[in-house]
Amino acid sequence: MKNYNFIEEASQKDEKKKHPFDFLKVLKNKEEKSEPRPQDKKQALDKEKSDNRPLSKIKQDFGKYFNLKKNTLLTYPIDRPIDSAGRLHATIDGKEEYSYLLAVKGYDLAGQSEEEYGAIKVKYWSFHKNFTYPFKEIYMNFPENNSKNQAYLLTKFSGKAGIQRLNEIKDNYLKEEIRKLKVVEEEFKSKRSFIAIYGQTEEELDDRLRQVQGAGGKLLGLQKLEQEEVEILFELLNRGELQKKTEAENFIEKTAPSDICFDYANHIPVNGYEEAIVVVTALSTNVNNGWLQNFTHHVDVDATTVDYRMKEEVNYAKMMSDSIEVSKKKYKKARNDTNKDRAQQQYNILRQKAFDMDNDGEVIKEITIRMLVSAPDLKTLNDKVDTIAKNTSGKGTQVQVYNNMGFYDWSSRFVSSDFQSKMSISREGVERSALALALGFAHNQTYLSDPTGQYFGRTKTQCSVYLDIFTKTADRLSYDIFISGMKGSGKSTFLKKLTISNFIVGNFVYVFDKAREFKELTRWLGGDYLPLDGTRGLVNMLQVLPLLSLGGDESDDVTKDIWGSYNLHISKTINRFKNWIDFTKDEVLDVNSILDDFYQDFFVLGKGYQWKQFDITGLANQDYPTFDDFYRYLVSGKVKDVDPQTTQRLIKMTKNVITRKRSTFVGHTTMDNILTSRFITFDISNITTETTGDADILFDVTLSLLFSMAQNRGRKEKHRYETGQISFEEIVRSLIVVDECHNVLNPYKLQATEMFLEALRENRKFYYGVALATQLIETMIPDNAAQMSGNPGLAVQNLKAIIGLCQYKAWMRQSNTSIQTIKNNFSGYFKESDYHALQHFKVDKNIGSELILSGTGERGLEMYHYATPHELSLFQGGA
Repeated sequence: MKNYNFIEEASQKDEKKKHPFDFLKVLKNKEEKSEPRPQDKKQALDKEKSDNRPLSKIKQDFGKYFNLKKNTLLTYPIDRPIDSAGRLHATIDGKEEYSYLLAVKGYDLAGQSEEEYGAIKVKYWSFHKNFTYPFKEIYMNFPENNSKNQAYLLTKFSGKAGIQRLNEIKDNYLKEEIRKLKVVEEEFKSKRSFIAIYGQTEEELDDRLRQVQGAGGKLLGLQKLEQEEVEILFELLNRGELQKKTEAENFIEKTAPSDICFDYANHIPVNGYEEAIVVVTALSTNVNNGWLQNFTHHVDVDATTVDYRMKEEVNYAKMMSDSIEVSKKKYKKARNDTNKDRAQQQYNILRQKAFDMDNDGEVIKEITIRMLVSAPDLKTLNDKVDTIAKNTSGKGTQVQVYNNMGFYDWSSRFVSSDFQSKMSISREGVERSALALALGFAHNQTYLSDPTGQYFGRTKTQCSVYLDIFTKTADRLSYDIFISGMKGSGKSTFLKKLTISNFIVGNFVYVFDKAREFKELTRWLGGDYLPLDGTRGLVNMLQVLPLLSLGGDESDDVTKDIWGSYNLHISKTINRFKNWIDFTKDEVLDVNSILDDFYQDFFVLGKGYQWKQFDITGLANQDYPTFDDFYRYLVSGKVKDVDPQTTQRLIKMTKNVITRKRSTFVGHTTMDNILTSRFITFDISNITTETTGDADILFDVTLSLLFSMAQNRGRKEKHRYETGQISFEEIVRSLIVVDECHNVLNPYKLQATEMFLEALRENRKFYYGVALATQLIETMIPDNAAQMSGNPGLAVQNLKAIIGLCQYKAWMRQSNTSIQTIKNNFSGYFKESDYHALQHFKVDKNIGSELILSGTGERGLEMYHYATPHELSLFQGGA
């Protein structure tokens, strides 16, 4: 037996075994050469006897195969590094070809209505008719691999360089999360699908990329894979050991098998495993929806490749015409009704097919389906192959492992079917119409695999969801999430999982807790639970915070807009005053003038600053005025050129604040001193839904302080990242959580809606996100929202914009009263069939809470969020 190592270079002493090409490959001599075992020889004989082809044909295949110069043929097909554009270059048997590998956006086919499923098949039929060049679909079904996620979490343990020391509680939870990831790897398989396209030259390949994206981009996405993704794909297909080859530098070293043998008749030993490639040799003439999934999603199949090509040399129109005439003759000659019916049925099918070819652009393609099967030993491998044969054969469908064609079938994964047809040995595939291929649509997988994400559950296509809302891609540009679900739908559990997943990796987390559901979790995590009444920290309402940047929401510039922030502060201060007294439009102008004069008097006359020549947002807390200073100014007689009545109203309001509300509102900011903790929860149970008062003002000023702190932190992290001090994954983020957010975000809370809208427009630049959760969407956007005017009308418009700006939306079970609101305002996130499904989403402790997560890509993920019993015991309040 000869074993091949595609990685090590040939020995210089063995000139006969040197290959004429320069790339890495050679025969590897073993100290003890293995011989075919008795069962292998017997199996080969049994296979040969069971082969239903004529003996002369079998002998011809054997002759063809063994007459080849195998030391010339057996080389690793990929002979160059992936180029900067992502092109692969393959050489086999002296022939060359370029290729691209493209990611496919799959579907949850079971979740589609009949109309939606039909639309997918029509688009896929059109894709096959319009893209007539050879391509390959690759369907993967390998064991789950979340090693990147585990490696990321390992960097977050206490004592790691560049990370603030985490306490024992965090470390214990990190261990639990890593344990969970390992269990997922052991228990689940990962389904993925890809498409490969080909060209004889770089220019031809690039042209075909444009064509394939034009023909199928809307349906399948079809974006080029990154180099690392290509390497992992081929590492899995080739049974390589990418994770262990830490010193591997090039594509071949990372992906090629280090030990493979093609000398056995019907199996291939690869890196300690036994593999077989099962080929579909015939297909049933009865075509059902999803027929291809019988091969691509079989439980015993590791991967399936499906090659498509047009046989330009065949005149199918003439063949169809001839076949129609034959069917007519068969009908005339038939002597019984059964034969007549068969001939008539065949005649009708052929007529329809001929009509489709003439009028609908129907095409006939050659299709070759290969299933990769592996096992740790031959007995298990043979059992799997037998099971596949039993499950897939029948009614005209046949499968088999071709004897002595191991390298041909193994290497086919690298090249097109056109390329394969020109090799020294080749086979023909099975012919099928594009319509039949469309009915077999098998891209039935949806998943999310953020490399820094934690395990959130499974999609309905049985693929994993690893979510990190701070992941940035071409489609995911910001970090906010809106969560909606009825009581008992799992909303609280999802929100708490999101919260703790950010805390354990070192991000700052601030929670506003209306129902006091986070109190126990905060205690368990060693965080601070603060009443929002000024008793555990005060925020000076008159302190100017840097809430605006020069670039605005359309720029990545994070430079503070100092005086823009000052103008915003004046506006916000007036709005906060409105919670205590009402102002007319004229009075608003007067108050604006009074506040501006007050700040100039305080900083220029009192502190000696030159107006607008200093950073009014960057002073120490004790350098800002308080309500005591404002009151002294108002009664000093310095107020000029305004309505005296307005001044008197302000004096009355301010006196009330410094006497009756002193402990809550009067003094310099002290809360920022206690906000150094990475997990803080604020009790906002005293806020009511339809009225505004002191609690709303405290919420507003506290939120302003948090936004300001998050922005300052984000500026520092951005500088460290852009100067190369840290990687993108090492950036410390901030997450601000508002549970039961309809209490602070509704048509009666214009001030709060304005603040959140301003924050969501810019927060992506500062690496912080906002998580909003509510039970019933109509409590935020009521049914009569369209008829609302004035401040409630403005607030509703803000609310729609806020939810729209959230990158992610998690929709759990909805009340039937919520559906119309969702239809009216958020129809773009749903299929028509979703509206009915949303009302019947379930929660099952064994699989989790059912939801649709949008914002991770072009389509929403229909998934189950799973919480372990350990997590549920911590969360105490969600299911």
